[in-house]
Amino acid sequence: MKKTLILILGIILIFSLVGYIMYTMYNMRVTAVFEELEPFPKNINVYYRGFKFGRTVRVYPSEDFKTTYVDMILNIKGINLPDNVVAKVRTKNKKDFIEIEYPEAPSVTYLKNRSVIEGSICPSLSSYINAQAESGGLDEIKENLNDTVEAAGGTMNALTELVGTANDILKDLRPSLKESGENLALASRNLAEVTSQLNESAKPDRLKNSFSNIEQTTLNIERATRNFESASLYVSDITNNANKETVTLVNCLIKNINCVVNNINDIVKGLKNTLSTRFGGMKILFGKGIG
Repeated sequence: MKKTLILILGIILIFSLVGYIMYTMYNMRVTAVFEELEPFPKNINVYYRGFKFGRTVRVYPSEDFKTTYVDMILNIKGINLPDNVVAKVRTKNKKDFIEIEYPEAPSVTYLKNRSVIEGSICPSLSSYINAQAESGGLDEIKENLNDTVEAAGGTMNALTELVGTANDILKDLRPSLKESGENLALASRNLAEVTSQLNESAKPDRLKNSFSNIEQTTLNIERATRNFESASLYVSDITNNANKETVTLVNCLIKNINCVVNNINDIVKGLKNTLSTRFGGMKILFGKGIG
């Protein structure tokens, strides 16, 4: 019986040791030091970049009560953080929590078990008001607020006067605006009519007829050009024929003139020969042939 009890205690001790080793492998105890800290619950959640990262387990003061220590258990599985991270106390929905903030200039050494880090408190509106009330700053805030309200009242009066002036100007301008609106409407109607006419002119059927007329006109011009060329050739042929006939007639006329001249020469020679004979004049007078 005694041996069985010892065996059970040994197994429990071994499992406890293994559990402690596993726990320390993935969890570490870190202490945050705060210069000033209001009453603070000992068990709140700790977050890193919006995700739950651990929880606080103890809140206690230093020996001289100048600082406050907050012990936290952090789950560091797969995460290596520099040892100069900051633990900031924040409040959301009237609940406090701690946010682990990554530093702008991280150190080369990592966070480890029993590390001590800096703690700070993010000021809230209520704490700011309380601090101002204790220091007498609320009186100054009230005076500034009163000045602001008075200035706002003056501004509202000026805006009211400006609106009234704008109303008066609008009343004076209303006839002109109405006339301008009517002119604009008339111009819009005219533009719509012109657009409609352009649309009617640009309809496919009309465009098709216009193109057909243009094509027909082009064909007529081509035909007229060809007829003009044929007429030119015909006139050229007539001119050539006329020139040829004229030259032939002139040649015939010249030939006839030559014949007449030759005949006249023969007559003159015969007359001369007859006159050169004895009693030639008498021969001519009595109608004797000229030889």
